[in-house]
Amino acid sequence: MKAVCLFLFCLNYLLSFGQEVYDSCDSIYKSPETPANFNSPVTLVRLTEEMIPIIYEGIQQDEIISNAEIQFTVNSKGKIIDINFPRLVVNETCKEKLRKILSGISPLIPATNNGKNVCSVYQFKTYIRLE
Repeated sequence: MKAVCLFLFCLNYLLSFGQEVYDSCDSIYKSPETPANFNSPVTLVRLTEEMIPIIYEGIQQDEIISNAEIQFTVNSKGKIIDINFPRLVVNETCKEKLRKILSGISPLIPATNNGKNVCSVYQFKTYIRLE
């Protein structure tokens, strides 16, 4: 009886908490047939309006940035699962604030390849000029 209870408990645990495995990506497409996108232009505008002041705040006074790029991985459900800053020179506090904003947005429309939703890289690029 104890063995059956232990088995059912373990099975329940795996079914309840083991689902996070399915959010990961086996393959990440950099150029899918249809790239991931925001659900509406309003979301992109709002995101930009929130991020730009944080980027300005995080830029060192002697830095001049011509291009800023933030890359994030979007899983097959549209959830952002990884955020990188390949061309953005800002302090760590700024990066954490940007991660918090990006993690809080509604799911994107996932990328598709051969008619199936796939994981992909989304590049958010902006031009910044300090005067």
